[in-house]
Amino acid sequence: MNKILFLVFVTTLLFGSCDKNKTKSYHYRVIGTIYNKNDSTPFSNTKFKVYLRPSSFNATDAKESYFFTDVSGHFDFTSEHKGSLVWPSYHTGASYVGPPEFGNSGTFYTDEVNKIYVTTMDTIYTTPYY
Repeated sequence: MNKILFLVFVTTLLFGSCDKNKTKSYHYRVIGTIYNKNDSTPFSNTKFKVYLRPSSFNATDAKESYFFTDVSGHFDFTSEHKGSLVWPSYHTGASYVGPPEFGNSGTFYTDEVNKIYVTTMDTIYTTPYY
């Protein structure tokens, strides 16, 4: 009986002393500039979003993060999820209603120290959508 109690005590001690690795999750940073395709003027102070399309198995997995451009159409934002750069649509949630996504052109690198995936987009040209 003492052996069983000792074994339970040692097992409990081992599992209790295990340090659970709480790893910091990665974030996604995107940098770029958005211009009007019609007249090459910057979209200044304009709202856009990053949209992560849900899987076909679970339509509630859609994720959205909104960001604004500055006066010169430049943006630099960080999100907790990756996704496509798109215009905000009038429908939020499971589906995106709006023009095509802006594409994924640009350069990518990983900031291992700060746990950030960084994308620097080429200049984006899109037509207005309000």
